[in-house]
Amino acid sequence: AAALEKQWERALQATSYGYTDIVKGDGSNFLIPGYYKQSSSNHNGAATKFSSSGSVIWSLIHADNLSAQKDAFRCGTLGHDGNYVLAGFRETAATNKSDIRIVKLNASTGDKIWDKIYDYGVGNDGALDIKEVASGGYIVIGYATTKLSSPGVPEEISIWLIKIDENGDEEWSETYNNPDAYTIRGRCVTPTDDGGYFLVANKYEDISSDPMIVIKTDVNGVEQWRHTVSNSYATGGIWVHQNAQGNYTIAGRYNIRFALITIDAITHTHSAAIFGPWHSNDIVYDADLMPDGGYIIVGKEYIDTYSYTYLYYVCTDSQGNVAWEVSARGVGAGSEYGRSVATLRDGSTVILYYDSGNALPDEKGWHLLKIGANFHPTGDFTFTPVSPYNGQPVTFAADLDDADGTITQM
Repeated sequence: AAALEKQWERALQATSYGYTDIVKGDGSNFLIPGYYKQSSSNHNGAATKFSSSGSVIWSLIHADNLSAQKDAFRCGTLGHDGNYVLAGFRETAATNKSDIRIVKLNASTGDKIWDKIYDYGVGNDGALDIKEVASGGYIVIGYATTKLSSPGVPEEISIWLIKIDENGDEEWSETYNNPDAYTIRGRCVTPTDDGGYFLVANKYEDISSDPMIVIKTDVNGVEQWRHTVSNSYATGGIWVHQNAQGNYTIAGRYNIRFALITIDAITHTHSAAIFGPWHSNDIVYDADLMPDGGYIIVGKEYIDTYSYTYLYYVCTDSQGNVAWEVSARGVGAGSEYGRSVATLRDGSTVILYYDSGNALPDEKGWHLLKIGANFHPTGDFTFTPVSPYNGQPVTFAADLDDADGTITQM
């Protein structure tokens, strides 16, 4: 099958901005969280909302209430009330220690509704994924330093799972460690059909030579079972979804290769569909469901003996069979990589990617790429001042930002 056609491409703001995720909004709008770099020692959380055509609706910086620190939004979700909930971290200059920071932003204006800090109390903490919970509130996964280092013993970093309510108040939290190693970070989470949660954890945020661990919990975060996905090299999960069969589909890496890894909910075993490039430093960064039940995955492919990377994205069916794939390099010497992807409510797909070497200064940096056709609108129309005659060509354009549409030629 052929890759989806490009609708448009946009260069984003100056290189002082960093972007991390695409958060689906109401209609075909979407939001990108990240940070604004004021200096090497001072980053502030930032977010920009876009229309379906890639136009900026609003862009705001939301600094933490400390005067000197680093903070950033790493992930987000659309809340029950139609506003955005973003999660990440804040690092204080005084202690050089990071805590989890979560904010709720008004979807219309970008103004803060609330701003909360979650501190495990030992060392560095951070959030890497947040999901809406159908019964109310949100589930947040990341990591917490649970033990400081001592002579001959490294610090212990554990998975940290936090359930918060609509106001950002903590309802409960649980940590989960790795008995075989000192470090394990919660990378992604999904609510499950039985009201519990399914967690995916890696040693690092993306991939490592250490095994990936998955954990199933009940509604209160109590561990029910876990499974270790191990092989010879480079395994990790970055996105998870409970599929129609009740099993869990994880997008990530399996033994170096790009992969969709399935965890059987009954037998607690795994299988993997592998595809794409085969370089040890290739990385998967994000994935999403497609309207037909398949998956789209984005990341980077190393080229030229690891000198450069290409933007790489691939679409599969629900079983992990490749429908089409794209490996793309921008203009000029440098590297590109796909950071996030989202399939919007209008049926199109938006990819966030970075180009480090575009020959045009205004084009170097972060980009948005929209691919795929929108769903076709339907409706009844009244023509004024006169109706077209039978067989007369009429050109009609409409999108979710212009629901009534426009007659452009009669």
